[in-house]
Amino acid sequence: MARVFHAYVGLLQRHTLATQMVTGGVTSGLGDVIYQQGIEKRGWSNHETPNVFASQIRLIPVYARPPFLNLFAIGWSTFLASANKAGGIAPISHKLEEELEIALEVME
Repeated sequence: MARVFHAYVGLLQRHTLATQMVTGGVTSGLGDVIYQQGIEKRGWSNHETPNVFASQIRLIPVYARPPFLNLFAIGWSTFLASANKAGGIAPISHKLEEELEIALEVME
């Protein structure tokens, strides 16, 4: 395991941006698979993918994606913080309520 970690650190030092981009993609994809298959137990035939976002992000040139995504993340975090301060966001559906309860249990 130490070799893998040292190889990863070496990649971060030589190719910082590319390594961070690949790491972000792998961790978000892996998190999606773990949630849908491990927690919801959907099975591979019912596995959903975020195709809408993937198709829209292709419109942005590769060199502009990290700054765009950082700005998007800052905006989204600001929205969530202000909504939380105002009393929270009303759940849209029963399924969303279940997902929020799971997320709160994991964060506690």
